[in-house]
Amino acid sequence: MTRLRRDRRHPRLAVAVFTGALVAFQAIGLVGAQTAAAAVFTGGFSPKILSGGADLNGDGAVTGRDDAQDFFGDTDIVDGKLDCDAWGVTANEGSGGSGDITAADDCGLVAYDGTSDGVTITVTDGAFGWPMGTALPTVYNATNPDSPGVFAADFAWSTIGGKVDSNGNEVIGGTDCTFGLIGQTVDPGLGDPTDGADVLGSDPGCGFAVAPSPTLNGLVDLNSDVAITAADTCTNGCFFGHNVTLGLVQIEGSTSAPTITSFSPTSGPVGATVTINGTNFTGATSVKFNGVTGTFIVNSATKITATVPTGATTGRITVTTPGGTATSTSDFTVTTARLRSITLSLRRHLVARGVVSVQAGGPTTCVASVPVKIQRRSGGSWRTVGTTTTNDTGAYRKRIRDRSGRYRSVAPLITVGTDTCNRAVSNVVRRRR
Repeated sequence: MTRLRRDRRHPRLAVAVFTGALVAFQAIGLVGAQTAAAAVFTGGFSPKILSGGADLNGDGAVTGRDDAQDFFGDTDIVDGKLDCDAWGVTANEGSGGSGDITAADDCGLVAYDGTSDGVTITVTDGAFGWPMGTALPTVYNATNPDSPGVFAADFAWSTIGGKVDSNGNEVIGGTDCTFGLIGQTVDPGLGDPTDGADVLGSDPGCGFAVAPSPTLNGLVDLNSDVAITAADTCTNGCFFGHNVTLGLVQIEGSTSAPTITSFSPTSGPVGATVTINGTNFTGATSVKFNGVTGTFIVNSATKITATVPTGATTGRITVTTPGGTATSTSDFTVTTARLRSITLSLRRHLVARGVVSVQAGGPTTCVASVPVKIQRRSGGSWRTVGTTTTNDTGAYRKRIRDRSGRYRSVAPLITVGTDTCNRAVSNVVRRRR
């Protein structure tokens, strides 16, 4: 399940080998038959937090089995706690830790939650500062916390048709592989880091002693025998609260028909993010805008975050699950995007100045009296150090604390009638003292 950070994978050699059972299993076509019939899961998923610990195996308790190698980047989960002592003050840093959970395991995670600044999760002594009994977010992007995209994230968790997108490129392939996701042995500490469930991948770089068949890419090997058999099935939520059927991750929760109660915003251009509220969204397989399929993340059973797709027109939103299809009671209005830009310069003592402009023909409301954030790069992310509003011509000026570092200005996305003024980000300016 863990999505390892791209370009930083260091898979370890597995000792398991193929068995004759795998060849026979494929030969009689059971894998294909089950794939067609199973209630497979597509979407983001993550473990629930119980008293600060991650319940990886979904048994309602945090024990010595709740281990995972390289859970956030190169950072392990050990007995449900995050081994992040190597991160320092950098959120989502992802470096490998000491192998033990100590008082030094203090760090911060920045995750997507549908807001412009995301949500910051504080980890103290390895324990997650997250509400009891609720699942962690599924996408983490410290630089752009308002982006739900899996591909651009520091780390993220998702499945596609029941197969685990382990490398986070939004396509199931030979590099969708990892070792030691959920421990089989109840032991203190990480123990054998390769102990437990694996995700199979055919790429030689995955490190399996004998490369699995490409047909097994992304499948969950619960017993680490590099084969998909009846042993790779569970009905007790063993894989992060989800059942597994012949290596395929299954839909969790209700199979009742979904409903859409509201969505926000009610209008926006292609590429805009829309939060859909309702019920029974777990296991959603499709979100459409007036019949055009969009990308989406299932945040919870009552919330989906979707992106307005290219080709979408004004009309109803639909959400489909193995429980049915829900249709919004009102239209989502697809607006025309107006392209804006913003500049930034820094004057002595320290004054941030610049201008918001819009492409020819754009409404003056895209530049006049619009909010502007002045941000400084700190701890691996952009932090707002001042806010202001433009004048009638789009110019702005704001005095901020005089500190060295890198600065930028941001004009957020706004909607004016049927026009949408895009989010604009300035050039980065370095302040030296």
